[in-house]
Amino acid sequence: MAAAHVLLEMADGTLLQGEAGTRLRTEFGLHWSALTCVQYLSGKDAVAALTALPSDGSEQGRTKSDLLQAVVMALAVVREARGSG
Repeated sequence: MAAAHVLLEMADGTLLQGEAGTRLRTEFGLHWSALTCVQYLSGKDAVAALTALPSDGSEQGRTKSDLLQAVVMALAVVREARGSG
């Protein structure tokens, strides 16, 4: 969930990329960055974790739908980076 929150906060301008990297490294470890966050969120483990959330739940003010939007954003970034967008 933390990776989804970071990507959404970067997208809405409340978290700068450098701050995101610091937060991710604090949360997950030294090798995390904004790029790692996008890579993780575009993978099957993140998709499975987020789709398993209760439909009526929320975390840090974000609904399941909000958090799944981070996956959609990450997939769009990956698609664009691959040149198939």
